[in-house]
Amino acid sequence: MQELDVSFRSMLREAVASPLSLNAEAKVLLLSCIDYRYPQRISETMEEEGHSGRYYHLAMAGASHAGNSAAHGGVWHNTLFDHLVFAVDEAKVAGVVIIDHLDCKAFHLYEGVPVGDLEAERERHVDVANGLVQEIVERFPKLRGNVKVLLLPKESKPDTIAEG
Repeated sequence: MQELDVSFRSMLREAVASPLSLNAEAKVLLLSCIDYRYPQRISETMEEEGHSGRYYHLAMAGASHAGNSAAHGGVWHNTLFDHLVFAVDEAKVAGVVIIDHLDCKAFHLYEGVPVGDLEAERERHVDVANGLVQEIVERFPKLRGNVKVLLLPKESKPDTIAEG
């Protein structure tokens, strides 16, 4: 778990560096899945990097999946883009970082990825993420170069190596 946290922190640090370096008021919008494993890691990393008050955090099931306009009759897509309009136009957001993860229930249920097929799930994440990034930069050209999607690996359960 500690190795995953180090990798996660490094990935997030790199992803937010460019938009936050634009000016002292720039902020980023972090979109993550609702999976309970990630909010604490996100807030701890942003605090440790000195980014308190420089980000907004939006959690939607499946993260990038929420931007899939074909899913949920477009409702989640519209909600995501309504938030982006506000964030970019009113809240000084200069970048978007989307945090997906493998073994995501939303991708299994709504994107048709078979449970346990991590390669198929990875491919679907890539397809969905690329479509979402393209749409974001088309609708918000000033974000070009500052929209990133991270795909976290599947966490494994710790092995019991001794019992009493």
